[in-house]
Parts: sequence; structure tokens; C-alpha cells
Amino acid sequence: MGGTSHAGKSSLGKALATRLGWDLLSTDQFARHPGRPWRNDETAVPADVVDYFSNLDDLSLLNDVLSHYRDNIWPIVRALVLSRVNNSFDASVVIEGSALLPDLVAEVASDAVKPLWLLGDAPLIGRRIREESSFSTRSQTERNLIDTFARRSVAFDTELRLHLGKCAFPVVHASNAEPISELLQRVLAEMKIY
Repeated sequence: MGGTSHAGKSSLGKALATRLGWDLLSTDQFARHPGRPWRNDETAVPADVVDYFSNLDDLSLLNDVLSHYRDNIWPIVRALVLSRVNNSFDASVVIEGSALLPDLVAEVASDAVKPLWLLGDAPLIGRRIREESSFSTRSQTERNLIDTFARRSVAFDTELRLHLGKCAFPVVHASNAEPISELLQRVLAEMKIY
């Protein structure tokens, strides 16, 4: 299950894995690039993360994260998927994460690998990022970093939509008011899993 940051992939992935009795893996486990520019504990945001979101323009941020996903994360995910498909002793798994790009997932899509993307509109993504980051309590410098992250996330969502328009993979659009149980039912129906 692919999609941009804060579309709801982790929550939906957990619900889907629980419902199906499958394992759950997040591409965030392999690496975040470079990480979120906020912390919800007392630790400081690492200097390299501050520099990254302070010094790169929006297009460079988007291209850099896409390159990271393609070059660093996809080879790990691809090997994991093929291993699971080729080894009948492995449990089925829900894999979720932003690093799942449509053109790459197309390499492994089959009856045994059912891709799906969860998308959200710009206001939804921005609202969720602001809520999770406690945006209103942050300094102006921190807010600038969070806004940059949000712009990159919206640009990523736009990029996904362009690529998804060229393939036949299922897409589910999240809304802020929809309970996860209803979203889960829509996903199960879209994937024809009953």
C-alpha cells in the first residue's frame, strides 16, 4: 500500500493486516529520508534534517526523496516481496509506505501481490502533518521546516497521481472524517478481498 506521508497508510495497514491475519511491514523500518523535521518528545531535530529542509528547494526535495526510494528502499522491498511470493512457508504480509512507487511495484504485481494506493488531498495532508507536529506550539523556524515537509508531501502526492494515471492499480481516497473501519471496508472491496 503506497501513498504520501500522512495519507493514513500506517493506520490502514495495521487494520488491514489485523483483519486478514497477516504480518505488517512499513518501509519506514528500512530508512526515513531524512526524517521528519519535528520531534514530539524532548529530543532535538538532527542538524542534518534541519539543513535538508532549510536548504533544498521544493523540486530538489521531491527529486531527492524519489531517488532515495528508488535506489535505496526499493531493492530491499523488491527482494522481500519476491522472497515472500516464492516461499510458501512465509506468512502473507501487508507492506505499506511512501517508498512504494507505482512503476516499481509494477515489476512485482501479480495475483499474489495486490498493490493499492491511498491518497489524500492537500488540505487533508497538511492538516494531519500540522496536527501530528503540534504545529501551533512550534517556533517560526520549526513551522517553516514543517511547512516545507508538507509541501514536499503534497508534491509527492501529485507525482503519485501522475504515475497512477498511467496504470490500472486501485486507488482509494482518504477523507479526514472517515473512520478507519469504513476505509478498511472500501479497501477490502477495492481489492476484492471479502
